[in-house]
Amino acid sequence: GEGGDPQQPADKTELNSAIEEAEAIDTANYTDESVAALTKAIEDGKKVQANDKATQKQVDAAAKAVKDAVSALEPKPVIDTKELDSAIEEAGKVDKSKYTDESVAALEEALAAAEAAKNSDKQSEIDAAAQALKDAIDALKEKPIDEFRFDDVKDENKFYFDPVYWAFYADPQIT
Repeated sequence: GEGGDPQQPADKTELNSAIEEAEAIDTANYTDESVAALTKAIEDGKKVQANDKATQKQVDAAAKAVKDAVSALEPKPVIDTKELDSAIEEAGKVDKSKYTDESVAALEEALAAAEAAKNSDKQSEIDAAAQALKDAIDALKEKPIDEFRFDDVKDENKFYFDPVYWAFYADPQIT
């Protein structure tokens, strides 16, 4: 076979090992798009593998395609929910009886959205939900204190003003 005799079968060792290595990869941690590209490269490689008339050039190209698809596997982004979790926890500690119904309703809406966003695989959605929940917590409006004022505790500058109203709002109520 001088000069590449066309009857000589192509050497598929490299293709075989490329396909074997590619199939051993746990694709669960990679993006769907990059896994789909790898799957196609493996399928195409197997067609060349099964083709007895495949040229060395075709075999080498198929092996390269599989290796390139392996190199191109993109890891799924690691989702960070710490901020969202702490915002949800903070929202859970809010004493809703102190705040206006309107601002509490906005908080509960943001909290429901945050709970739903926990399952998102998009960091941007998770971050947005965390921020919206924090904003809702910051936007809570206290009920006007006038409706609860004691006749003898009206001066906010007196040393006993804060403790009296703290005790009024305490749970269980002390005052």
